[in-house]
Amino acid sequence: MLAPTLPLQRVEAEVSIAARSIAAQLEPVIEPVTDLRLGRSVSIDQAAHLLNVSRRTVYNRIREGRLHTIRTLGGSQRVLVESLYELGFRPQAFSTSASAATFTVRPART
Repeated sequence: MLAPTLPLQRVEAEVSIAARSIAAQLEPVIEPVTDLRLGRSVSIDQAAHLLNVSRRTVYNRIREGRLHTIRTLGGSQRVLVESLYELGFRPQAFSTSASAATFTVRPART
């Protein structure tokens, strides 16, 4: 014997109501990311990205003593966030978005 089927519109309406109910329950839990959350340390790559310099520059600044690092149990080197602040790093609330970018129109190829 086949199970009774519901009309598609009714199923869609019930799913929509359930989705709105779940979203309403989650809304207080979901917070927009408005600040950059950094831990105690960042990787060499992350430090280079945050300072807008190359990895080589990060290593040079470590050697010069301008950046301070720690070693992980696995032997990796991580840059202390405090030393990034001392070098002038200031976190921004939002990363650069496409809406802030400027574009120039190139002439069409002939």
